[in-house]
Amino acid sequence: MKLYKDSGTNPFASCLPILIQMPIFLALFRLLDHAAKSGAGNGFLTTSLAKSFGESELFGVIPIKSTFLDSGGVLAVQVLAAFLVVAMTATTFTTQRQLMSKNMPADALSGPYAQQQKMLLYVLPVVFAVGGIAFPIGVLFYWTTSNLWTMGQQFYVIRNNPAPGTAAAQAKAERDAAKAARHGHPTTAPETPSTTTETESDRRPSQRQQPKRQTREQRKKSGGARPTDKTTPEGEQQ
Repeated sequence: MKLYKDSGTNPFASCLPILIQMPIFLALFRLLDHAAKSGAGNGFLTTSLAKSFGESELFGVIPIKSTFLDSGGVLAVQVLAAFLVVAMTATTFTTQRQLMSKNMPADALSGPYAQQQKMLLYVLPVVFAVGGIAFPIGVLFYWTTSNLWTMGQQFYVIRNNPAPGTAAAQAKAERDAAKAARHGHPTTAPETPSTTTETESDRRPSQRQQPKRQTREQRKKSGGARPTDKTTPEGEQQ
């Protein structure tokens, strides 16, 4: 919350586009669902438009309501459905793989949560591939097109605005440095402090070792050394 306050960021701002389009999406879903169940139009979707939509075909020969399992014996429907299932699965996997491999820091790719994400990366495409044979061709076409758009948009964002500390950020820094060098503005690495720089402790004078206080008896035994005699760290008298 302190970060949000300091940066002036509202975490709910990203929900606004979804809230705006949600009524439109729900209205469209209810409109198409009513037309599919009753065969009659409602509102802007008249009965003639509903009938035309329900009988629409792709390339003029393949009904978009057909599935791989319910192809009506048409080989072209099965071929197109199989192709779209593979395309949907591949684009779903590539989109997630692109995000994890390029725009996530190394520490986010370790731990139990990261292992779970990696497992889902490979499991979900298999689930989509198995379930995709029951999806209508219209849904497969929509899903694949949406994945291609998302993948391209994500590639642009990761390339131009990568998260710090990621492989994409390092690649962008290298591209920026190469671009600057081509324009005659080579970048230089920041100077690091010299290891031979004199520190504050080096500048302070070394303290001389003070002689140990002796009693009169000890001085007599040591040959009458005066108390004022001082000894260096090497043990030499001065």
